[in-house]
Amino acid sequence: METTKIYFAFLAVFFVFCGFQFANAAGNVGGYAWSENIGWISFNCANSNTCATSNYGVNMDLNNGKFSGYAWSENVGWISFNESDEKVGVPPLNDPCGDSSCIAKATPPGQLGRNNVNINGWSRALSQGDGWDGWFRFDHNKTNKVYVDTSGDFHGYAWGHAVVGWLSFNCDNGSVCATSNYKVYIIGGLQKSPEVKNMLDPDDAESYCNIAPGKGLINFQWTYTDADSDTEKKFEFKVNDINNPEDGNPEVNRTVSGLSNPSGSVNTQSLTIDDNLPYGKLYYWWVRVWDSTNRDSGWVAGPTFDTPLHAYPWPDFTYLPAEPSVNETVNFTDTTLTYGGASIVSRNWTFQDGDPATSTAQNPGSQFLSKGDKAVSLAATDNSGYGCTGSKNVSIQTTLPDWREVPPASYLFKALASLASKIYFLKAKVF
Repeated sequence: METTKIYFAFLAVFFVFCGFQFANAAGNVGGYAWSENIGWISFNCANSNTCATSNYGVNMDLNNGKFSGYAWSENVGWISFNESDEKVGVPPLNDPCGDSSCIAKATPPGQLGRNNVNINGWSRALSQGDGWDGWFRFDHNKTNKVYVDTSGDFHGYAWGHAVVGWLSFNCDNGSVCATSNYKVYIIGGLQKSPEVKNMLDPDDAESYCNIAPGKGLINFQWTYTDADSDTEKKFEFKVNDINNPEDGNPEVNRTVSGLSNPSGSVNTQSLTIDDNLPYGKLYYWWVRVWDSTNRDSGWVAGPTFDTPLHAYPWPDFTYLPAEPSVNETVNFTDTTLTYGGASIVSRNWTFQDGDPATSTAQNPGSQFLSKGDKAVSLAATDNSGYGCTGSKNVSIQTTLPDWREVPPASYLFKALASLASKIYFLKAKVF
């Protein structure tokens, strides 16, 4: 092992003093990893304030998860994370990427800051030798793989052949943080992804009565939260009868943008259930939210919901006469609409200030005992067990007066005139 250390130390000095420096101080990965065989590996020159003379660092692209740049070991020299380096070349035959081009990367990158994310692939010491090919393998198909937690701290071990052995990325691997506090980490931590919480069960927020004939209404609700207090920029909302948010032909696909909602804001959407969003199906729904830094929550599934077999009945009726009076019999005709081949099996009428006040007949009659607007309601239930209630006001007029037929005034005047002439004639005859 001493021979190996001297060999690598010589190559390291050669690289540094011959101008073979690696400019990447802007790398977002910092800290140290530890190997019992080769000691410390530094992931950024800022660790030791040496950037002025030896400018290096490792970077992880937070969009695609790929690593780039260089780490440094006093014993094995520069460790490249660059796929383009000639000395990196093709990884060994057991390349976990399967395409002989696997450089270390976080997989899947979209989960960074949201869940623990594994690091797969390889990096390589450029001055490999003494029987070692230089590869560090992150995806070694054993326990304790390297991963990044939601805060941006690395955990687990990489494997570096017998020369290096296991490379620890965090002191918590061996519970040695009390005596040797080290880790590899994302400088500044990972930006937290927004979250979707408190998704309402649509079955608890649905209505199939008094919306419109043949229609129902389902409401959806969730809460936007962001650990970094970033505002909500937009959200996507999908509903589908296939359990796949990436299906290319969902039943509902909405995007609402231009938002600036603070963390904790409640978002809502409503859907009309009709021929366009059919009855009698099980549905899935998802929400994805974006914060003001363009990080998204990924698709979050809400509770499934199902729609009834068909639309609920739409209670309706007509009545005659159109302007009834107090104590006049009003005849009602049930014109309730039904759907899906259903039929009405029960009716319950109520008549405000009516006699009778209730009825279960299909087409009842009732007399109203006082004038004014009187509420009349019809509760109709079909043979599927679906029922709704509809109401109308009937305007009751003042009671009609009693009457008897009398002759017109002109007839009376003629009769009086005739009688007067007869009296005059009699008087003239007497005298």
